[in-house]
Order: sequence, then structure tokens, then C-alpha cells
Amino acid sequence: MNTPNIENLEDALAFIQALQKENNDLKNKVQKQKQFVSNLTEMLVNDRKKMFGRSSEQMKYIEGAEQISLFNEAEKESAAGAAEPDEKTLVAAHERSRKRTKEELTKGLEHIKQVCEITPAVCPSCGEPLTEIGEEFVRSELNIIPAQIFVIDIYQKRYKCEHCSDDEQTNIFKAPTPVPAVKKSMATAATIAYIMQQKYQLGLPLYRMEQYWEAEGVELKRNTLANWIIRGSLWFKPPWECMREILLSENIIHADETPVRVLKRDGQQVDS
Repeated sequence: MNTPNIENLEDALAFIQALQKENNDLKNKVQKQKQFVSNLTEMLVNDRKKMFGRSSEQMKYIEGAEQISLFNEAEKESAAGAAEPDEKTLVAAHERSRKRTKEELTKGLEHIKQVCEITPAVCPSCGEPLTEIGEEFVRSELNIIPAQIFVIDIYQKRYKCEHCSDDEQTNIFKAPTPVPAVKKSMATAATIAYIMQQKYQLGLPLYRMEQYWEAEGVELKRNTLANWIIRGSLWFKPPWECMREILLSENIIHADETPVRVLKRDGQQVDS
């Protein structure tokens, strides 16, 4: 507000009243803007929950009320009195009889025998050699070895026939080589299957796979991983065509039309 010419007391009072009215109007405007920002913030938080969190998830790892914490879950879930797992609790999730033997419970797992020796096998009292009298079972431990990453260098043996060869012509024979999973690519069938399993069974995004491979010392970009998945999906075309032919030959077909959430399509998050 521009300062008017104040010549008397009435002009000063009028100017003060105008300032008070302008101040009140500004306060009301600021309050409305604060409420508007608060509403937008709440909408953003709800959208983030819907986008990044599962609908059935218990939101107990919230930091702020904005997003599930990725780092404090271990601290919040830890319990000093929690029981350590044993072989009976490491089996599949469905119910099993308590009377089953240890051999039955771990039937599908490889067992590696580790024998603890006394070296040297001499008596600590007299120094004479000890005589082995047997061994006893102590405990079983579950061991997990991370995925091994290595490169397979394929060489092809070449041969020639000494009887058929002469000075003008040499008959060269080459050993057959395995057909590549994807032409002009380093990916093996096992690698592509692993990426597909991580992506579609465990729901691991490609950008996280890219970070995982980088941490393992392998530079694989997410577009490369996507290309391997798309080109590798051609393996499923023959069985897909066979199943399609069988389905279309039936009179009635039951289908699960549950939508699948995808990250983005044309810049918007949608169901497909």
C-alpha cells in the first residue's frame, strides 16, 4: 500500500484502519494457502503409499507417515527372546508331522559331512599317538552360498584329414558348438532364467538388478536385461501356442482376470 499524504488525525486513523484490513486479508490468504499445501501433502503421501506399498501391508515401518522405511525393519522386528530355527522349522511352509525324522525333513537338501580332527593326534599328557575309537554327531548347520558369477569361454576344436588332404586342398572339420541362448549375446540360458525368476517371481525391478550386478563387478544396464527377457521369452512361444490351441478347442474357458500392477505406461501408473 502506498503511503498517502497524512495532514490530520482523521487521515492517520483511516490509514491505520486500511493497514489493519490489508493485514487481516493477508493472514486469511496465508491460512488458506497453508491448508491447501497440507491437503496436497496428504494426497501425495497417500499416492506414495499406494504406489510403493502393498495394500495388505501393515504400515508399521513408517518414517514420518510418508514411506515405508527400508532400513529400520530389522531393528523394529528384532526380539531378544526369539527362538533360533532348527531343521524342523526350515522345511516348507505347509504343515508337517512332528514325528517325521530328521532325514525326512531334509530329504531334498544336500548334506556335506564335516569331520573335526585332532591335529596332531597325540596325547597332550604323554605325547604318545592317539587311537581313533569313532565319531559322534554334534549338530547340523544350514549354509547358503551366494550366486557364483563366471564367464564360460567356448573354444572349438578343429581337425583335418591327413588322407584326404593334399597340396591343393585341405579338408578341415570343426567340432559342433552349443547354440547360444540369444544370438550375438553373452547371456546363457541360466542367466536369462535367473533374471526372469528375479523379475516375475520375486518382483525385483530391473534397476535394482542393475545395482546388484554392478555390486558384483558386472556392468549390465537395465535395457540390456530387458532385451534378454524379451528375446528369451521367445522360448515359451511353442508351449504357449500348444496351450492356446488346446484352450480354443474347449467349449468353456475359465480365466483369471486379476489386473497386474505395472510401474509406468505413457507416464502414468496403470493396471494391465
